[in-house]
Order: sequence, then structure tokens, then C-alpha cells
Amino acid sequence: MTLQPTLATKLRKELAALRLHLGTTANDYINAFQCKCTALERISKQGMNKEVYCDMFVNGITDPNSSLVQFHTKMD
Repeated sequence: MTLQPTLATKLRKELAALRLHLGTTANDYINAFQCKCTALERISKQGMNKEVYCDMFVNGITDPNSSLVQFHTKMD
């Protein structure tokens, strides 16, 4: 039995749970996201496509003061 799918599932859940909010810095958020993405990509055939990564990254930004959140609000 291989642990790769289990580890990949754990990393995907951790990626989805990451948040950029008032209590975190953008650098901390970006670094944590990149580390988890890299770890997931290293697991053979367990990575995701770029669009999914981008959606997860943007959806994790919950800081109302973030310029990206303000931009998306204006686009809606």
C-alpha cells in the first residue's frame, strides 16, 4: 500500500485551508502556499492543474484590505 494518495489528499486539504487574513502577511501566505504546492507536485501523478492552484490561491485571500480582493469586488 502506498502513502502517496493519502499524503496528497492531506496536502490538498491544507492548501484549501490556507488563508490570507488580517492576522497573516502576504509573504507568509504565499510561502506556505508555494511550499505545499511544491510538496504536492513532488508526489508522482498527484499534482493539480494550474487553474485549480490559482483558484485555491485566490479563494484563500479573505483579507478585505487585500488589493486582489478589492479588484475582484470591482469586477463583480
